[in-house]
Amino acid sequence: MSNESPGSPIPTSPQRGTPQQSGSLARAEVLRDVVQHAAREQQALLAARPVRRSRAVRTAAVWLCVPALAFSAWSLIAQPAFLWGPPPAPLAAPRADANARMVLYLLAQRLEQYRAEEGAVPASLAVLGQDTEGVVYAAIGDTGWVLRGRERGREIVLRTGDDLDAFLGPSLRVLRGER
Repeated sequence: MSNESPGSPIPTSPQRGTPQQSGSLARAEVLRDVVQHAAREQQALLAARPVRRSRAVRTAAVWLCVPALAFSAWSLIAQPAFLWGPPPAPLAAPRADANARMVLYLLAQRLEQYRAEEGAVPASLAVLGQDTEGVVYAAIGDTGWVLRGRERGREIVLRTGDDLDAFLGPSLRVLRGER
């Protein structure tokens, strides 16, 4: 073993005071010392040199991510049929009418339940927590109401006291697909 600092010369002969060693053992120790010295020198070089990062990864990421982001934004805005599928077909007239009647029927059920619990009808359908797009509601006094829906330009009206089963008519069969 030798006590060397980086940059010191490589020992080539046994040190003084040590007994003369056999030739192969001496060569092995010299080889070990040379390899250790080379490793120390390499570590010193690597520690002194700043690590440079390649811009290739960043450039490739930009060239891939920017077009992908633009395509995604376009897809969300335009919603092309080849990605999102074809738009849903409009409902057939009997089915659309049955659908509108069912919405009014269910809202009438909720209004009657509210009136039974509270003693009066609500001022608006928002109190019921219902999404009532396409339905117009009007309270008549404390206990009366009128619901109006429009389907394909035709107005459908349901009032307090109307027979709900007669109003619904064949709508359940139409919605089930039974003709």
